Amino acid sequence: MAAGAAAVAPVEKVTVFERSPVGAVALKFRSAAGAAAALAVMDGRWFGGRRLGAAWWDGRDYRVGEGADEVAARRASWGEWLEGGEEGGRWGGAGEGGGGGLT
Repeated sequence: MAAGAAAVAPVEKVTVFERSPVGAVALKFRSAAGAAAALAVMDGRWFGGRRLGAAWWDGRDYRVGEGADEVAARRASWGEWLEGGEEGGRWGGAGEGGGGGLT
């Protein structure tokens, strides 16, 4: 998935939601324009015999269902993930810059 998207635009960060029942992966790109280009190419593409769905990520944690407290915590930390903070934290790994993210 990341390799296919990287052919369209530079990928800065990959977050795999290991326990996701839908197989969600989040990719952070160097720029929002790169994320938009990758979204256009990746949405509906076939990979490993499965059709991919790509969309702008709202920061939702795809590992497990979220309660109200988890939603509030996610929203509070979302900007930090985009800025590349939380080294190895909730969103997995660190990156730099303020690009766009896809799931």
